[in-house]
Amino acid sequence: MKVSRVAGVSFAVAFLLLTSTLCLAQSGGDVVGAFLQAAGQKESRGDFDGALVLYEKARAFKPADPQVLNGLGRTYLAKRNYEKALSFFRESVAKNKDNVAGYCNLAQLFEATQRYDDAMSFYKAALAIAPHDPRVLNRVGLLCIKRNRPHEAMDFFNLAIKSDPKAYYVYMNRARLLIGMRSFKGAIVNLDYLITQGRRSADVYFSLGVCFNGLGKPEMALKLLAEAEKLGRPSHVIWGEMGRAYLQLPDPEGARNAKRMYIRALQEKRLATYHANLGSALLRLDENGQATRQFEKALQLDSANGMNVNNLATAYFKSGEKERALAILDQGLRASPSLMTMHYNKAMILKEMGRAQEAAAIFVDLAKQRNSKSIAELAELQLQKAE
Repeated sequence: MKVSRVAGVSFAVAFLLLTSTLCLAQSGGDVVGAFLQAAGQKESRGDFDGALVLYEKARAFKPADPQVLNGLGRTYLAKRNYEKALSFFRESVAKNKDNVAGYCNLAQLFEATQRYDDAMSFYKAALAIAPHDPRVLNRVGLLCIKRNRPHEAMDFFNLAIKSDPKAYYVYMNRARLLIGMRSFKGAIVNLDYLITQGRRSADVYFSLGVCFNGLGKPEMALKLLAEAEKLGRPSHVIWGEMGRAYLQLPDPEGARNAKRMYIRALQEKRLATYHANLGSALLRLDENGQATRQFEKALQLDSANGMNVNNLATAYFKSGEKERALAILDQGLRASPSLMTMHYNKAMILKEMGRAQEAAAIFVDLAKQRNSKSIAELAELQLQKAE
């Protein structure tokens, strides 16, 4: 009896809910809002098929609603169905000429297809309606970075913060831009501000670690990167940056820790940079054979990088294979003739091989280009030996 009563109550509640839902459905009511909210949640979780079903249900009630049309467009954009996304975004703008979200969505669609000029035109349309909207200003700043216009990007980020000093996401983007411009102290100011506002995150501490690495302060970088590892999911990005910090430490323990970090990073992501930096750590530890293999792997992944050629030649030279190192440098210099480090290392190898005249000629040229007294002295010594 007890079970049937509970079942009866459940049925009654379900019937009331169903009746109220049907009443709302007849008028449109809050049903569309409920569908939009549920679809948005699925969209944020990456369940785009589920979101699409709910947006279509909302459209059955309000086929011309810009929110519904934008939601459908965003979902198709996420699924890379650009034609359908474009049709829904255009319809949303046609239904409401002051639809800022619609113009921004159109801009993001053209960003996704790398039509940056078209994207900018739609962002300008959005700014014509809402010139002080920090979200739009922020998006324009990010687009400027893609167009390799960092100073314009900074102007838009500054305008966004002026419009809304609590737009914390803009401080993060401004810090990343400053890091890319190697303005590490300016980036630190932005990141410290985020921490004072309670915006502690793995991204903030990781970015601070990158800044202190860039400033040549590896001990501080390691502390900050350890904090990033605690706050977020540990990943190859954090381990790779930790490895970079350890490589800056002069003692052998630093090289051993760098080796450990880059091995760990490579287990998750195979990148030329990680192979090259692991090779550098192995060279420091006099594990020259293993270093050579890592530089070869780096070169396989990024053959256009002159430093990978230079590193491989260095490893062979340290292994005693001078002729092979010289041949690799000659090949690399044909591809990257302006890389002075390769010219310098070639001269050093020639010097060690007793080919003083050839070494001197390279040192003389480098001394002029760099206005370097120490290289000029090397040139003079080799010229004396050649006589």
